[in-house]
Amino acid sequence: WSTIISVVFVDESDPDLHTVTFVWGGLGESGCAGGSPQHFPNSTSGASHDVAVPDEAGDYDLCVTVTDSQGLSHTHDMIPIRVNMDPGVTSIGLAQADGVLSVGQEISDWSTIISVVFVDESDPDLHTVTFVWGGLGESGCAGGSPQHFPNSTSGASHDVAVPDEAGDYDLCVTVTDSQGLSHTHDMIPIRVNMDPGVTSIGLAQADGVLSVGQEISDWSTIISV
Repeated sequence: WSTIISVVFVDESDPDLHTVTFVWGGLGESGCAGGSPQHFPNSTSGASHDVAVPDEAGDYDLCVTVTDSQGLSHTHDMIPIRVNMDPGVTSIGLAQADGVLSVGQEISDWSTIISVVFVDESDPDLHTVTFVWGGLGESGCAGGSPQHFPNSTSGASHDVAVPDEAGDYDLCVTVTDSQGLSHTHDMIPIRVNMDPGVTSIGLAQADGVLSVGQEISDWSTIISV
């Protein structure tokens, strides 16, 4: 916020030693009466100010007053400002509790695999959920191909494409609101598994007929997979 709010004023009778005061009008209140003032003494025209922002999202009025060293002041017309907050990702759900996902699944089977729960009271809808797989042996998800799901709601499930190579991955999940503010959840370690591929089965007898009378110990060389 250090470059967010700057105030330009003209006071030829008192060129310096001005105090700029900011007051936020509360949610649903009319005007800035009762708000906590933030004073910036010795201000010059055009300077930027580190103004603390309300810690609750919503629509506010910002009142700005410039006072010279003689006590004369001017208050600007109230400025309507919407305070936004990052969406907070609270949980991510996987259909399999151990996080082992099978590459062999059809993509349609993934509709219940990954769900994202987030809280964003300042912007209740129009969120985009983005998934990125961190590659095998890589640190983090930098360079991965993002999969975007716009217009997502909290708790919705997503058809997320799975890496086509088995191994250990990091899954990065980011939620972005309509104002461009975003929150990335801690990376989730996931092992992508593949179905075992049976290529052949060998029998000791070419006709495949096995004798019931054989001892069980004789089976060690009968069937190979």
